[in-house]
Amino acid sequence: MKIFFAGAQGTGKSTLVEELGNFLPEYEQKESSTRFFLKNKEDQHFSSPGYQEFELRESLYCLNNYVNTNNFISCRSIIDLYAYLFDALSKCTDTYISIFIEKMISTIDLYADLCIKDAIYFYLPIEFEINSNNPLRDTSKVFQKEIDKQMRYSSTLISSKGGKIYTITGTVEERIEKIKKILKNYI
Repeated sequence: MKIFFAGAQGTGKSTLVEELGNFLPEYEQKESSTRFFLKNKEDQHFSSPGYQEFELRESLYCLNNYVNTNNFISCRSIIDLYAYLFDALSKCTDTYISIFIEKMISTIDLYADLCIKDAIYFYLPIEFEINSNNPLRDTSKVFQKEIDKQMRYSSTLISSKGGKIYTITGTVEERIEKIKKILKNYI
């Protein structure tokens, strides 16, 4: 089983991966791949010179993991990949970059069916203040809300393809209990 958390920055994905890892020690915990490929937080935005390289590397790394690995918990998912690309595409006015983003979305589309096979997704809406301890995290509340909107749209897209998606709210403890109850039906 592949367990994914999806949500905007600061919604508690990494915390839940760690907490759930204590409950499922046999499952590998996948950290956010962002820290592997992101040189500075500006590269998350399509207007940055490093955006295309970052997005390509992160997307291919994630898709490879999603398709070729089993029994893991991840704080990134195909929902996140779609959401950030859809957000960038909605704001982009540069034709060359728009074409790049559209090609990335098409590539992710090719993997969508494989990414929902034997997988469960937990969408985390915004409920907490953004923790600014991570120097790579964009702490803009406006950007967080825009990404959350795209996450909801992307969740609907994956759900329409047959993906199992649950919205989880509450404190960390309440979320973990809800997740454990849901996982009993799958594991």
